[in-house]
Amino acid sequence: MLDNLARPYPYADHHVRRSAQDTAMPHELHPAFGTSFDWHSCVHMHWLGVSVLDAGLPDSAADARLRAALGANLTAEKLDVEAEYLAANPSWERPYGWAWLVDAFRTLDRDEAAAACAAGARRWFAGDAAWASEWELSGQDFLSAGLSEADLMARVLSPTDFAGWFRRFLPDLDAGSAMLAPVGVSDETDGYLVHLHGLNLSRAGQLARILAVLREAAPAERQAERLHAGTTVLRGGLPGAAGSGQEQFFRLQFSTLIFASAKAESLKPDGFLMAASMTPSNPSRDGLRPSGAALCSLWKSASTGCGS
Repeated sequence: MLDNLARPYPYADHHVRRSAQDTAMPHELHPAFGTSFDWHSCVHMHWLGVSVLDAGLPDSAADARLRAALGANLTAEKLDVEAEYLAANPSWERPYGWAWLVDAFRTLDRDEAAAACAAGARRWFAGDAAWASEWELSGQDFLSAGLSEADLMARVLSPTDFAGWFRRFLPDLDAGSAMLAPVGVSDETDGYLVHLHGLNLSRAGQLARILAVLREAAPAERQAERLHAGTTVLRGGLPGAAGSGQEQFFRLQFSTLIFASAKAESLKPDGFLMAASMTPSNPSRDGLRPSGAALCSLWKSASTGCGS
């Protein structure tokens, strides 16, 4: 993680240059988020670093190194430049880079902004039904479009309303659905194929969050089958959770989100972070916070190949 927060190259610059004079280097355009592999990768790594610190690192030396790395990047001056860039490029990294808005506004107690995001989600997706899950999986995905939509709606609908919406949206989803089957990576050196590790991990976390809301609405035996399916997907992704190189950011992020979201013992992977004791950070349906020891173990395991 520390290496990702400081390494300037290789960097995939997605900036659209508008003239021959538009020659700014990535670190000039993005002084806060100009490391890792590209802009959103860098944002993810900073999110992960803050999440680890928020959970509490038992290793004081590791805590100090991580705080220093984050502090060097997230200065007021650098973030002002990032804000100016977003204002000048309103479609930048949309929608992927904007996916944190609802939770970010809620965390910051920006109730009016959070309500506007939630209203927009309901306006766009409330009428969706019979999602064609068999059309998913392009060969380089690290998110399920259908489960991503459901994960969003679980945050903006009441548990009862969401349960009805989910039945309409994925009426045939069960433990045997292809959407829930773990996928393999045939070539670990291919920067696109390794996205499938992230797909296994992200789907497991999404399923955990969705099931937590469904259980609030109406506990049912069929949900246990889906929960078991989520365990299978999780086990399919965890062997490559640490990873290295350009894909590392999403492997670490999605692994962390699983432990922050899973509320069922069966979603804890055998032989992987068995000491991950889950402690409530909020009695609401926002989920559980992973212990500092669990995140520290994940962080240390991932540091081996990326500079600790």
